[in-house]
Amino acid sequence: MSKLYFITTFLILAFFTQIEAFGQTITVASPNGGESWQPGSFHLIIFTDNITENIKIDLYKGGVFDSEINASTPSDGSTNWDIPPGAEIGSDYKIKITSVDDATVFDFSDADFTIETYSPSIIITSPNGGESWSAGSFHLITFTDNITEKVKIDLYKG
Repeated sequence: MSKLYFITTFLILAFFTQIEAFGQTITVASPNGGESWQPGSFHLIIFTDNITENIKIDLYKGGVFDSEINASTPSDGSTNWDIPPGAEIGSDYKIKITSVDDATVFDFSDADFTIETYSPSIIITSPNGGESWSAGSFHLITFTDNITEKVKIDLYKG
């Protein structure tokens, strides 16, 4: 009896796996949850699929349709997204990608991502206090930042 159960279970699983392999699928890869992006920034929406027709990309906020990102774009694995400068700040966004030809073929981001205010910052890591440098000596000034423009370095005394 147990051998028959295992064989039957195996055949059923193999049958459904085979159906899934021939079915059309779309899978959102990015943003897929946890990302933090800023209004006015540029990102790639990345996905995998096994369809040839175009796809539609929509933005959802709090589980409710927010806006259309692209009504129809080739199903080629990625698309550019310029987040509008006036996009509402929130941590409850998801992307939905849908086949243009078959609305039953779609996928949502697995988890929420965030659209947050951009806060430019520069953090000096060296010198950062307590150093004693002699005049005429060479030292590396290091910092971390999240900006793209050039920086200006000034020396202050006192």
